[in-house]
Amino acid sequence: HSIWNFYDSTLMLLPRSTNIAEGWHHGFNSMLSCHNPTLWKFLDCLKSEQDLTDLKMARRLMQEPPEPRAPKWVRYEAQLQRILEKYDTYTDTMDYLKAVGNML
Repeated sequence: HSIWNFYDSTLMLLPRSTNIAEGWHHGFNSMLSCHNPTLWKFLDCLKSEQDLTDLKMARRLMQEPPEPRAPKWVRYEAQLQRILEKYDTYTDTMDYLKAVGNML
């Protein structure tokens, strides 16, 4: 388990990277549509972002299902989950690492 620092995160279906933060940052930069926005443009974008966050929170409170993930990522997660659940059956560490590495 100590070989891969995302073992526990993966088993608990938690994010293994900062992609979500990077995605948000990219989206926010796109909303600004320039490198040096005015203060007013920046504040308008913050308000829009807050409105979007409020909408997402309201949907969660109403227990609406989240937007579905792409099928390829659902399959990928399931396959990786199966490999990790069988961790104790691997007699050789390299076999385990190869199984995980082949997923990449």
